[in-house]
Amino acid sequence: MAGFVIEGTKALESLVTTILSYARPVQIQPRSVELGSFLKQIGKFVRVDPAYPSNVKVEIHIPQDPILAPIDPEALKLCLLNLIYNAFQAMEQGGLMTLTLLKLDHVCQISVTDTGIGIDSKHLQQLFSPFFTTKQKGTGLGLVEAQKIVQAHGGQIDVRSQFGRGSTFTLILPLKR
Repeated sequence: MAGFVIEGTKALESLVTTILSYARPVQIQPRSVELGSFLKQIGKFVRVDPAYPSNVKVEIHIPQDPILAPIDPEALKLCLLNLIYNAFQAMEQGGLMTLTLLKLDHVCQISVTDTGIGIDSKHLQQLFSPFFTTKQKGTGLGLVEAQKIVQAHGGQIDVRSQFGRGSTFTLILPLKR
């Protein structure tokens, strides 16, 4: 009986921590970072993570010319890892996850693309709503937090998905503050 009480207390504590984290505004500390190297580091981190599915291939496409942007590397890493692990979860049968970096005028785009199950069009409007999730063990706050991080950088997230074919989440970030 005591075990259930302790387990329940831990679950409530986790929920309260998650809600408080959601309620707090994101504070970023931007500095100039070369985005190609940054994405390569994230790729290395993901590949050595025990949660990395062996049936998913990861590709990273970055331009040869360096792209500098004012980002908070820890915050943006958290955002991208959230999108990457969502992509992995969408590809239970395996597939390809691609990170792509592009420079366009005064912004850059970082895209996370998967060949997973895609997102039903009826859910696209709700993706960034707090507590909305289609996962059994999800909190519905991961994409909300990712969006808050991108907005704190002065950017936005674009989502394209085709049910049964995969999804692309694109971060559009300014190159100057």
